Amino acid sequence: MEKQYEVGTLQRAIEVLEELATTPQQRLVDLAQSLAVNQSTLLRTLRVLEQARFVQRDANGAYRLGLKLAELGLGMIEDTVASSPLRLAAGQLSRRFDVTVHLGVLNAQAITVIDKFDPPVTLVRYSTLGARMPLHATAAGKAALALAPQIGLEPLDYETARLAPFTPKTILDPEKLRSDVLAAAKRGYSIENGEYQNGFSCVGTAVAVGQEIYTLSLSGPLIETATRAQMGKAVAAAVSELARDHGKLWRPLGQPALDKRRS
Repeated sequence: MEKQYEVGTLQRAIEVLEELATTPQQRLVDLAQSLAVNQSTLLRTLRVLEQARFVQRDANGAYRLGLKLAELGLGMIEDTVASSPLRLAAGQLSRRFDVTVHLGVLNAQAITVIDKFDPPVTLVRYSTLGARMPLHATAAGKAALALAPQIGLEPLDYETARLAPFTPKTILDPEKLRSDVLAAAKRGYSIENGEYQNGFSCVGTAVAVGQEIYTLSLSGPLIETATRAQMGKAVAAAVSELARDHGKLWRPLGQPALDKRRS
């Protein structure tokens, strides 16, 4: 019985963190209503989380995520095998093309942003570290979808997936999305043209490091076709070069044949 209580308490703590990640700045009464739990029970959980710095409370009594989570998240990024070389490439691409570059990782059925590189004048303000970007409406997501089958993953069921609209240009037809993803696999980079945010376009590629899929995507105000192709080839080349340098564990989009690469 005690183990069941401990598991239930842990589950409640996880639900609190996930709820605050989705809707920050909630007071106790709001959180209790959102989670459908008793306020007294929830308050005990919040006190433990607050003491451990997983949540913090403002002067008005509203709760939000705490700095401890940021510390743990940054530690995870630093410990990731692929993090350092991909971050270096992302910074170089951002400076070269004067655009925002996102470093992401496939996480369940979305891309989680684990780093972001902005030019001197920030162009993309809709993304933050930890943001989850949809697979079907972003260049990063479509690059991950293109690469996933090569390592035995199927993060999206085209037949049953609910393709949510974000702009009038979002691809909502499963067959059109599948064709777009196959085209990305063939060329080595994906294209998103105003499908996620009005007025912005993006190119991206992906690399599998073991069973993890990482993405690099370049975003900015609507980019001309010729420039978009140049950027796409550049990001694909950068990731392919990293894959050649790091051996067989790295598999970039567009290069499924490992035996033809230097180990």
